[in-house]
Amino acid sequence: MKKNYRWLALVLSFCMLAFCPSTVKASDLDSIQKQQNETQNKINDIESQKSDAEDAVEDLQNQADALEDTLDSYTAQLSAVNAKIESTKQAIDDATANVSKLQAELEEAKQNESTQYEAMKTRIAYMYENYSHMSMLETFLESGSFAEFLNRVEYASSVMEYDRNLLKSYQELQETITSKTEELQKTQSDLADYQTSLSDSQSEMSELVNNASDAVSAKNGEVDDAQSVVDDYDSQLSALHDKMKSLQSQADAAQAALAQQIAAQQAAQEEAGTTENTSAAYAGSDYEVTLLAATIQAEAWGEGYTGQKAVGSVIMNRVQSSLFPNTVCGVVTQNNQFASWSSGMVQKYLEKGPDSQCLSVAQECINGARSGDWLFFMTPSAVAKYPEVTGYTTIGNHVFFKKWGAN
Repeated sequence: MKKNYRWLALVLSFCMLAFCPSTVKASDLDSIQKQQNETQNKINDIESQKSDAEDAVEDLQNQADALEDTLDSYTAQLSAVNAKIESTKQAIDDATANVSKLQAELEEAKQNESTQYEAMKTRIAYMYENYSHMSMLETFLESGSFAEFLNRVEYASSVMEYDRNLLKSYQELQETITSKTEELQKTQSDLADYQTSLSDSQSEMSELVNNASDAVSAKNGEVDDAQSVVDDYDSQLSALHDKMKSLQSQADAAQAALAQQIAAQQAAQEEAGTTENTSAAYAGSDYEVTLLAATIQAEAWGEGYTGQKAVGSVIMNRVQSSLFPNTVCGVVTQNNQFASWSSGMVQKYLEKGPDSQCLSVAQECINGARSGDWLFFMTPSAVAKYPEVTGYTTIGNHVFFKKWGAN
């Protein structure tokens, strides 16, 4: 019965479309789809090249980061060496000052020894000149008392002992100062050697820092060059996406025009009193079930069960309608009807296999389950361009309707 409806509808529609200036030519749809395919292929190709370029940028940036870490390490080591050099210089200055101070103390001790020695000689000379002619007996006899005698003897002995002890202390002080001076001079020498070693390390680290800095600059230059390649790809992609938007607008317009033509055919059917039942079951092959599921997933991946079943309903309503191809493949691949087919998304899901929910929804729709009798769906932004389309049903990110005009 459906075949009779198809022939009657076609005869009536041909009569009406013969006088319709807005008839969409197959060549126009083919041209738009061809341009979309070519543009999408370019987008895919450039996105692949951009991905490789981004990987190169990431790799170069990782190398640059590693070089930065090396530079930071060398810089820290150089700073540590510089700090040690300053510390060693200060230690040398302190040691030099202490040596100078000890040398001054040594000179003072020598001078004190000389002065004490001269004073001792003077006292000895005095005692010799005044008491050398006196014996111990005479000293005893001249003393007024025994106590005075003892005082004289003790005084002379004390003076001599004092002079000896003082001279000894001065000599010991000189020996101590000399020993300390030698130790400090040894420290000075060791510090000077250490400073020389640090200066050599400073030169080596400075060279390493300079080389690392040059390497970082060169690598950052490579990163910038690689990033400019990515930026160029972004520019190309932006232009291609703009072109795709333009082509999509043309495709939307072509789809709208086709929908308007089909509306004329629907009007012819209504005038002839023809009513189509598009909810019948369809004897689909396993491939057709998979194709339908892949198209549902490509068109309504994030729409959930309700949105996915609505898309599947439109496709199967078309298969069962005399106004569209009578196979799942014919409907899905019809020029400029499903953007997911033109963009290659359906093919990708076919290759990887559609998910289980989309397969389940596809099987339900093929078995005759429908959400509505819709033959079209568009995005809200696309249908908003055509105020004559009213009464549509909004599900998720799509609007669904049966005919162009009031529904």
